[in-house]
Amino acid sequence: MRRPGSPRSPRGVQRQRVRRPRKWRHWPRPAIGSEWWWDLVRRLGVDRREVEAALDITGDGTDRASVDPHDVRPPDSPAARAVTYLALYPDVPTYATLMYVVHTWSRAGRSLKEWIVAQYATILDGDDARLHEAALYSLWVDYFEVPARAAFVFPRLVKACARIEELLANSGPVPWAVKRAAYRQAAADPSLHAPLALGIARSFHDFFGSIDAPDARDLIQQIDVADPRVRATLEEALAPTRWEVIGVAAVDESDERWRRWLHSPEDEPSFVIAMRARGRDLPWIYRSEVRRGSTLVGRLVHRSLPFDRAIRHACTGELDGILFRIEGDRDLARQAVGHEVEVWPPGLFDPTG
Repeated sequence: MRRPGSPRSPRGVQRQRVRRPRKWRHWPRPAIGSEWWWDLVRRLGVDRREVEAALDITGDGTDRASVDPHDVRPPDSPAARAVTYLALYPDVPTYATLMYVVHTWSRAGRSLKEWIVAQYATILDGDDARLHEAALYSLWVDYFEVPARAAFVFPRLVKACARIEELLANSGPVPWAVKRAAYRQAAADPSLHAPLALGIARSFHDFFGSIDAPDARDLIQQIDVADPRVRATLEEALAPTRWEVIGVAAVDESDERWRRWLHSPEDEPSFVIAMRARGRDLPWIYRSEVRRGSTLVGRLVHRSLPFDRAIRHACTGELDGILFRIEGDRDLARQAVGHEVEVWPPGLFDPTG
């Protein structure tokens, strides 16, 4: 039905479709700094002359490799800033250069974010190995360790890159739900087993590593882990570690000095447990299970807790060794003081084992 007030189309004449500007959701990937690259940059609304002027701070405009990224004063728009530092990157391939790119992320629109991802894909697929190291580190600390950014960047990079070995190997902090599909696809390709095994190992051991231990165990059983060091690391990660409980402290949970360490106001009641490793002190996994025999004492939610002892607390034993914040049963924890416990990756405890 024709809307009131809308003109009729002449019979037999098709109404002309209005042409809208093309949205570059999936950007082409020319070499950074090429003429084609600069032509695409114009679509971001960036003036090449302004970028070149911002980078010409050496006086003669030729020795760009000596430019200090901290001295660059790019135009203020997010797109211009991102373009400026990525234009500099082939000459100054350092983390400092790329650090300023991520500074634009919170103000960037979807198209600019897609373009930034395309630049990282171009770098990782390129043959210049000197560009890889800082780019991978930038992805690791500025994107993969931030869940919302990782959810945007990682799947797009996996899809865009012709070679994903380095992405898999350095994907430890990417949330497991975000990388699960890529990991499962890699498990079906024997050529990707080595970087996948390394990625799983780092998922266990990176400071912000993200792991679903039962899911990881199933994947490990499907792949050939040829490197004996990686294989040993994965075997250790799947096994419990032994600890001695030294002390337990119930705290005033209403104290703001304590509440600042909670992930959210809805966190379960928690307290401090002090433990000393028996054997190797391996990196821990968030919500690892502390068990005395088959009994669950609690789940660890913060390692190396900087506990402010001015907070009112009641202590059993001594607050020595490594301090953890633990959610669980305080009475069971007090009973474990002076005894050995096992710390299991979450979901791996087998009561029949």
